[in-house]
Amino acid sequence: MPVELLSFTGWNQGVVNKLQWITASEQNTSKFVIEKNIGTGVWNTIGERTAAGNSNQQLTYDFADNDPTVGDNYYRLRVIDNDGIFSLSNVINIPISEAVVNNFSRVYPNPTGGQLNVEIQSTGAYDAKVLVYDVIGKKYMKNHPHL
Repeated sequence: MPVELLSFTGWNQGVVNKLQWITASEQNTSKFVIEKNIGTGVWNTIGERTAAGNSNQQLTYDFADNDPTVGDNYYRLRVIDNDGIFSLSNVINIPISEAVVNNFSRVYPNPTGGQLNVEIQSTGAYDAKVLVYDVIGKKYMKNHPHL
């Protein structure tokens, strides 16, 4: 077995789901691909971490999912060897029962050349006030969208 996985855990930390896994050893390991499923049966790649390759010591890896959703957030690791062969880790779930009301979940791109996307995570329909300032503190935009 190319990777001896000691643990794969995760927890919610506000608007981020934190993932962590620990390996006891690695042999010819290329990378860890982080996959997510929100209960649809479809696994999507949300990131990667380069593996140590060969190691006989305990190593800890971290990943932050900056886009958790209300409900079930299932995660697994696709462990890929240097020869392209892969194995899958156990599946973990980080359920989120409620979103933080009127909290920004993502603002991108930052910096922006013009168009700014603002995502707000909430449990219901709320009015939101959005103020955008430029880098020197001058108010650039004021908007009162109805969500």
